Amino acid sequence: MNKRNVVSRMIHSLLNQAKKKGVSLRGLTTDNFNWFLDSAFDDGGEVRCIHFTDLADPYARRYGPLESEGWDKARWECIELAIQGIQEAVGK
Repeated sequence: MNKRNVVSRMIHSLLNQAKKKGVSLRGLTTDNFNWFLDSAFDDGGEVRCIHFTDLADPYARRYGPLESEGWDKARWECIELAIQGIQEAVGK
């Protein structure tokens, strides 16, 4: 799976979870996404991890082992692009 597909999957997954749970993603940023998603979904981080950030892991593992610099950089690129996509979808 390429980065574009991963980011698209992350965006759609989080938007679908927000719709199911009646949560607004307006105000989500790269600076606040951990707190924002944990607070909005109030689920101990389940949506943030399973339905968003963890989706980037298989792609990121191409750039190094888990928690390595290459893995972290690739994962963050996906997270940043996905958050930009969500901001465009819901408005900042």
